Amino acid sequence: MFIAGGSSEIKYSWVFNGQRSFLQQDARRFISQRTGNLYVAKVESSDAGNYTCAVRNMMTNATVLSSPTPVVVRRDVMGEYEPKIEVQFPDTLHISKGSSVKLECFALGNPVPSISWRRADGNPLPGKIKINHSSGVLEIPYFRPEDAGVYECVAENSRGRNVARGQLLFQNVEHLHWVQTLKDAHMAIDANLQWECKASGKPRPAYRWLKNENTRHGPVFTQEPSDSIFPLSIDDKQVFINCNARGNPTPHYRWKMDGREINTESDPNFSLVEGNLLISDPRVMDHAGVYQCIATNTFGTVVSREAKVQFAFLQNFSMKSRNTVSVREGQAVVLLCGPPPHYGGTLLTLLHYLL
Repeated sequence: MFIAGGSSEIKYSWVFNGQRSFLQQDARRFISQRTGNLYVAKVESSDAGNYTCAVRNMMTNATVLSSPTPVVVRRDVMGEYEPKIEVQFPDTLHISKGSSVKLECFALGNPVPSISWRRADGNPLPGKIKINHSSGVLEIPYFRPEDAGVYECVAENSRGRNVARGQLLFQNVEHLHWVQTLKDAHMAIDANLQWECKASGKPRPAYRWLKNENTRHGPVFTQEPSDSIFPLSIDDKQVFINCNARGNPTPHYRWKMDGREINTESDPNFSLVEGNLLISDPRVMDHAGVYQCIATNTFGTVVSREAKVQFAFLQNFSMKSRNTVSVREGQAVVLLCGPPPHYGGTLLTLLHYLL
């Protein structure tokens, strides 16, 4: 699942007044899975209390809680005002084939704004699209070329309306895979033989033919590294990145990280197991990055596709007390989660509210 501007490996929730169940989202309250922030479109007197942000790492199954933020609701009621879209998706998003994407949109206002979705070209939304009207989320499963276009989120109440829009672009990148492979053939002498092999991928594949395994030839990959996410809590504290090529003579291997060649002789964290790269005692700051495998023999060199290696982790919140938020009834409020360092980056902002 691709969340516009966020990470599907991290899930945000909020706890109200220490209750065992999480705060439920509705047309008035929204939790962004991009930032973890809690948005209340129009504050009511019953919203007074303590709010705690909960962050869960879906890969490691770890959950951490923030210190509570007290919210006090004043009795001086705020008047009505038009919607202000506070949560919106980026202006441009590149989505690869087959991905599922979620777009977030939520508005503050009094009365509570309604959220609706449409395509800017006037075409109807595809039937497969899922819209959660209460939580301001539009989901497009299995993204296809026809799903590309400009999407608009419309927030409206009796005081006015506001529109946010963004463009989804189809990104056609496909890994190489065989469509048609060779099969053994038994032929009479002087008979004609036509063999066809076919592969698909973006960019378009190039073809070479080899006769007999003993023919001397340059390296050809049989396995390339792929994007991977490893939990830092793994017991053996080792990460294995696969790479294999065939060639005659047998290829030897080198690796690059972020464009710089890895010296497996001098760096004790890296070692080669045949063509595969083994990372011992991995650390996020040192070993997360983009890796490439290079296979070489006397007849040539091949360089693998880039593979992004990331590590899933979740640190604890700082338990420093959070300031009390005083807000008027009818006003909007935004409580920022300020999650601790985790896979996908660190958000340093802590708390603000709208006057």
